[in-house]
Amino acid sequence: MSISSGEVTAMVSADGSGDGEVEPDDNLRSFGETVKASRKRVGLTQEQLAPLIGHSVQYAGSAEQGRRHPSKKFIAKTESVLDTFGVIDIAARQLSRRRGLASWFRRWAELEEGAVILNTYECRSVPGLLQPESYARALIANVPPLATPEEADARVAARMERNELAVTGASWDAFLAGVTANT
Repeated sequence: MSISSGEVTAMVSADGSGDGEVEPDDNLRSFGETVKASRKRVGLTQEQLAPLIGHSVQYAGSAEQGRRHPSKKFIAKTESVLDTFGVIDIAARQLSRRRGLASWFRRWAELEEGAVILNTYECRSVPGLLQPESYARALIANVPPLATPEEADARVAARMERNELAVTGASWDAFLAGVTANT
């Protein structure tokens, strides 16, 4: 399977938001509904909750609506402030996320997993599937928007997981032949 640049462009621009929010799944929505119900149970609005947990109203709203994966800090502070007897922690454990993969990139990653061949051109960086951990960490740590240490670790882990595709499924002979032919 080869991926044309038109498909990649469509995948990149499909989300359109570019703000780091994700496409909601059932577990993410369920987590958000749990937070919302817990917040309402104690009689707080999002505007009142946000400063108590150290997050913006927009962040709290996005988490409640299932558009943003909550940080560990968000989960811990919300659990504490809303005194939910572990309910928010339990709901958070149900979240499954391919951490480090932006919503606009997920489709590419799905295609990549089943691809027989990938055609890509990178003139100034090592392609993602070929990046050693130190290179990936340096890129992630220095390319805006800068990630928190936890986000950086998650992104590096996701990239290294993807690198397994290159190790287990790729024909290195074909890759090396392509490199040799293009030099």
